[in-house]
Amino acid sequence: RVLGPVLALLKPYPVVVIGDREFHSDKLADWLRVRGVDVVFRQKKSAFVATSCQPGKSLKTQGFKSGESHFFTHVTFQKSEPIQGFNLGVYWEKSHRGKKVKEPWYLLTTISNPKLVKQLYQARWGIEMMFRDCKSGGYNMESTRVDATRFLALVLLITFAYWLATNCGHEFESNHLVAYLGRSEKTPNNFPHHSIFWIGLSGYAWSQSLVFWRDEMLALMALKPHKAHNFRQGLKALSLVQQVV
Repeated sequence: RVLGPVLALLKPYPVVVIGDREFHSDKLADWLRVRGVDVVFRQKKSAFVATSCQPGKSLKTQGFKSGESHFFTHVTFQKSEPIQGFNLGVYWEKSHRGKKVKEPWYLLTTISNPKLVKQLYQARWGIEMMFRDCKSGGYNMESTRVDATRFLALVLLITFAYWLATNCGHEFESNHLVAYLGRSEKTPNNFPHHSIFWIGLSGYAWSQSLVFWRDEMLALMALKPHKAHNFRQGLKALSLVQQVV
């Protein structure tokens, strides 16, 4: 009921449906395949799979090792009511961002390019970040508790707001203003602390707060005349942020 109307709207375009282990159903994958839609579904380690190299048994017992990648074509899923003709990608990195990876990705797919399958599933993490931004990381969508009609209107507003915040974040990054809007130092693994969206949202809040507290800000700056050069840099950054927002 959810995917049907969406697929009808996207009919002119090539579509790939990506699913985490919560949406691992091979029956759903088969339903989509019949409709000409490609899939990349992560499977649970208990899934029953038979390949040309392995008889049918659960994925966790098939002897895959850390650091290995495998790609099997025309595999069979399920012991009862088997579904055939899918491919299976197994990707097990040794570490990710400095941490040991405990188990591999088992990816059921209709796509025959192993590299593309991995890239598509990796793109799913960007969707997770967007969900976080729309909920606890920015707009608190779940706290609104509105009805279906108002929810659609809210999603439309958030779409525009999200685009504007992300666009501002890119502008702040290109103008080297991130140091004023968030933690500028990198994490131990050299990844930024904040997303581009968060930087854009923070820029608006920072500029508005300094305008609101303008008199108090100037009074505090007057107490530290030897820091005048730093304050001028900050005011210049404020001016650039206001031009963007």
